Amino acid sequence: MENIDQVIEAGLIGAAWDATSNASTFYLHSQRNPPGQYGSADALIAATQQAASRTQARVSEASTANPGLPPSSLASFLRVKSSISGLVLTDFDSAFKGPYYQSDHDDGLNTFQHMVEAITDAALMLARMLHFLVKAPGAPDLELNRTAAAAVAEAALASCTLSDSPGFRCPEAAALINPEFRVYEDGTTSAAIFAYPGVMSFVSVYPKRSPNKPQVPSFILNYLGNLTAVPLTDSTNTSSGEGVECNGDCEGSFACIGWRYTTSDKSGFGRCCNTTTNLVPAYSLRWVWLRQRRGANDRSPAGRRTNV
Repeated sequence: MENIDQVIEAGLIGAAWDATSNASTFYLHSQRNPPGQYGSADALIAATQQAASRTQARVSEASTANPGLPPSSLASFLRVKSSISGLVLTDFDSAFKGPYYQSDHDDGLNTFQHMVEAITDAALMLARMLHFLVKAPGAPDLELNRTAAAAVAEAALASCTLSDSPGFRCPEAAALINPEFRVYEDGTTSAAIFAYPGVMSFVSVYPKRSPNKPQVPSFILNYLGNLTAVPLTDSTNTSSGEGVECNGDCEGSFACIGWRYTTSDKSGFGRCCNTTTNLVPAYSLRWVWLRQRRGANDRSPAGRRTNV
């Protein structure tokens, strides 16, 4: 925790896009009360507003009348280190909006394209915002292609995590993990995620370890780890452990990327990669409290969100 000074969290954003205006509206939540007790989010808010100025995204600070943060991992970070500057990005101001939430109509199909557009706008805005925070004075802003980003969001991510088919049989997931699937009475199978992808009941505490992680966090770790890893070449020095084949674990700070199953068949092995990606479980304390208040037999999603 001593190395963490800022936390930027993308919360519920799927309902941000509006077809009429062809734009996404996001709200920025920060913990301002009691005054002076928590790290200032002013620099993060200013950077986000600057980043949104040349995109299809619109951003506003959440209402000051809100009691604090919405359910989020940021609350857990602040509980341990109150000086952290933190921001939670959502598609709502004061109240969660989800007309299909926990209903028979909440199958992802009726809002699929809306979610793709919202995810794309959020990704572009956050990328420009992070670049704005670290770039040298006078350096140009980050230029991004929205069409290309939307194609990645739809083909590589949304179709894998939000659709019934292909689900985790999509090439992006199947190349990195061993997809789980259900078999129905008629003999058909599905590799769809049968839960809300953003709510996880268990995540291994080891930030770079694939085994013992359910398939959603395993896919996130492998997908982002593969994107951010130092590329392996024929000249990679494997004496340090980098680039060697792995069966779930690696030595030191390397992550086993692409490991699919424990087997003597090396087609299921991964490679030890040098990546900055860490997947760490962080409790959303408010969700846990709400579930406890409703009773131990309540089966609604609660418990953890995961920060990457």
